[in-house]
Amino acid sequence: TVRVIEADLPPRQSLATFFKQWAEACAPRQGPVRPIIVAVSGGASRAAVWGAQVLQEVEEAQVPGGPAVFAVSSVSGGSLGVAGYMALLARMKDEERCGENRDARRKHTALLATTPLADDVLSALLAGWLAVDIPRSLLSIFAAPIRFFVGEQPRGGDRAEAIERAFEQAWDKEWTGEPRARFKEPFLSLFYDDKQALRRGMPLWIANGTEVQNGSRLLTVPVDKTDWPFRASRDVLALLNADVAISTAINNTARFPYLEPSGELLQRKLPRKESRSLVDRACDQVRFCSRAQAEIIDGGYFENEGLQTALELAAWLTVEGKKILNGREVWPIIVQATADGVAALTLRDVMRWNSPPQDPGEARLVSPSLQLLAPIAGLYNVRGGHSAVLLRAARDAYGTSFVHFMLPGHGDRDVPLNWVLSADTAAFIRHAIRAPHVLENAVELERMRELLKAEVK
Repeated sequence: TVRVIEADLPPRQSLATFFKQWAEACAPRQGPVRPIIVAVSGGASRAAVWGAQVLQEVEEAQVPGGPAVFAVSSVSGGSLGVAGYMALLARMKDEERCGENRDARRKHTALLATTPLADDVLSALLAGWLAVDIPRSLLSIFAAPIRFFVGEQPRGGDRAEAIERAFEQAWDKEWTGEPRARFKEPFLSLFYDDKQALRRGMPLWIANGTEVQNGSRLLTVPVDKTDWPFRASRDVLALLNADVAISTAINNTARFPYLEPSGELLQRKLPRKESRSLVDRACDQVRFCSRAQAEIIDGGYFENEGLQTALELAAWLTVEGKKILNGREVWPIIVQATADGVAALTLRDVMRWNSPPQDPGEARLVSPSLQLLAPIAGLYNVRGGHSAVLLRAARDAYGTSFVHFMLPGHGDRDVPLNWVLSADTAAFIRHAIRAPHVLENAVELERMRELLKAEVK
């Protein structure tokens, strides 16, 4: 069962209130409002480092009076990098997050280049598997009667919690003296202060998971359901009726079976065992008839870019944002960070504003699959098909306001898909956005800089 903060779920503001407050703090006083929405793909540690690097470059490209980051949508490993970004911003002074002088914010987010996002958390996950989950499974027949009479279900204590604790410990290392939120702190504390007031100029973070039962999105967000632009999706914190730690919010998007178990979203407060029937209490101990409201797994099962959520938010801002700001135009900018890290990628594989039109008759020849494996391969690869559609939709809808950075391979090798990276690999990822390469990220970076500067001319 997913770990929660053992307290009532604090009240959350609506998306409209969140956007209005952000615009008052971060948007120019006149002209169109240009919120930047960054989508960060999955890909374990390589996505964490790549996503953090893209966010840092976006921050460095911002200028006073120009566009600013309003929201970040993340999937799987990309959520680790986004959490680092949010943790740094949350501990800045409210007056420094936005305004005419961006130096303090730029200096603070520059720390993303030194964050311990590539550190080993895989060993903690494997240790949790061997030392906790396997013995607990073997002994569950003895624990079930105890849980039946006590009327409680354990939360955490498994390999999912082990990797969450590893995220926390890695982030706690003394790699900087600057203030930053700790990953063991509540998710909502990133956005609300001790008096439950919104932190001025803090971006929105939408963490994308997937629901096992219907394949739709389960979103961990700091806003309530009043304005909900995300189609066929559900609110994780509302289902739990509780807040979660930042590390759990990360893992809500990154539970990739069989490395981790799915997470059951049981509400924190259950009826007293005396008021529940014996059948219900017995069912709690049998997985196939238990009262779990939903099960959450890796967000990449639904779509690995985080772009569906970003596009839905952008569409909502274009229409509803104008009403909220009394008629001011709202023109979103979409920045996509994709962490594929495949050596065989070429420029034609990267969808950007100037990519050529699709040729429906083009043959993309690949080796045929074994018939036995074809259904599995199709189910796995269809998420890439979803991403291809969404990337083209973003290009068509936003044109030059759509920016796409694609992580290349490391020479003739793919960048490892792992929860631990060598120092050399992490350094390669951080520098890949500026280095000359066939994927032309450096060219796209310069275009983004000019785009963000042009808005204030």
